[in-house]
Amino acid sequence: MTEIEIVASEAKKPATTTMLMGSTLVLVGRAIALVMAFFLIRAAILAGPTVFSSAQPIAIATLLIAAAFARRSAATMLAIGYVMMFLCFLLLRPIADETVIPVHYDFPILADQIMFLGALPMVWLQDVFYVPGRITPLDFVLSSVYVTYFVAPHLTAVIVWRTRPSLFPKAIVAISLTFIIGLFFYFAVPTAPPWLASDTGDIDSNVVRILPEIISQLAGDTYDEASRAVGQNDVAAMPSLHTALTCTIALIMASYGRAWRWVGITYLALMGTALVYLGEHYVIDEIAGIALAIGVWKLVSTHRMFAGLSRNPESDDEKLPDVTAGSRAA
Repeated sequence: MTEIEIVASEAKKPATTTMLMGSTLVLVGRAIALVMAFFLIRAAILAGPTVFSSAQPIAIATLLIAAAFARRSAATMLAIGYVMMFLCFLLLRPIADETVIPVHYDFPILADQIMFLGALPMVWLQDVFYVPGRITPLDFVLSSVYVTYFVAPHLTAVIVWRTRPSLFPKAIVAISLTFIIGLFFYFAVPTAPPWLASDTGDIDSNVVRILPEIISQLAGDTYDEASRAVGQNDVAAMPSLHTALTCTIALIMASYGRAWRWVGITYLALMGTALVYLGEHYVIDEIAGIALAIGVWKLVSTHRMFAGLSRNPESDDEKLPDVTAGSRAA
């Protein structure tokens, strides 16, 4: 038996102990993913049919179930890691305002006033379009766009995983890093949104937080109950993760072609308008969010640390060397 035949024979031997241990760990990981998905779905059912309290658990459960039933691959591990990251984000975000760092009120107001020649865009938009006590078509559309944030990143991850496996690692790492860096800034630079600055008198004009008003008209105390359930942080405004993650989604959509690029740009523009009109963010928050998203996307696209993300994550089996040519040469 030649040396090449011995190598080929060794490659066909039954699984070693290391391989069996690896397979066992994968099975355990799949089981954990299914158990977590079950409890998330159960929590969503118990919470009732409310957007805020059920949308995110369902989206995360979907990703977990997809990971549990996917074949063994790096993508499966990335999906489970992403879910773990997001659950940590949900646990840490509510306590980001409980540090000794003072809350910033002034600098975003000043930044917007400089950009808009002394005016604040959310004040102007609400003065022109908001009608207290009524839900206008504009209110409904922009509130609906705002709410998509709670599902869109997770749904995007699932869609990319199933339709563009080669793009999935870069997409999931970019989304994860955006969440993580945003969380860091929530701890380091707690910043009040416009509606809160209006409540404290830092903004002279009245800025209404429109979304709770709309939800209260449609579903009573649903908004307050959901906020308590997921953990509220009223000073997590800089940068705007709504904008950052929407921008990341737009960048991912651009990878699908020109038509999808324009869909992503439109989605980002609608989200930006909604955040300002609803009183949730300043324009400077959104600029910071876009800068964060583009910076992270450039990082995972070009830095050598993430060079391996460009390979197909579903191709985990190492290819055996082509021994045919060698044997012919021998």
